[in-house]
Amino acid sequence: DEPPHEEHDMYDEVNCCLAGVFAQAGWIKGVLNRSVRKDGFIEAIRGDPHRKVWILDLSMVEPDDADLADVGEALPAQLLQFTLSCRRCEQVNDAGLAALAGHLPGSLQ
Repeated sequence: DEPPHEEHDMYDEVNCCLAGVFAQAGWIKGVLNRSVRKDGFIEAIRGDPHRKVWILDLSMVEPDDADLADVGEALPAQLLQFTLSCRRCEQVNDAGLAALAGHLPGSLQ
């Protein structure tokens, strides 16, 4: 058996995919802690080369317009399906929705 490669192109791709998975898992907590940007979640989701679907339920965390803008910035260009729930999100208004809409990728079906 050969020892594993210390570097390989696929390592970077796998790391980007894993970062996206962890960012999605931590997004809700990041909204609650106001740390989505600090934690690098936007770049991690956007940088996940295989992310085609993102389902996000913010209805229990009372997001505001800035939170929706963060979601919009995170949307990867290759995304095919995006589901966002903002039921009972009273702090979200037209500005937040416009910020999100301005980032919707053309790839969505």
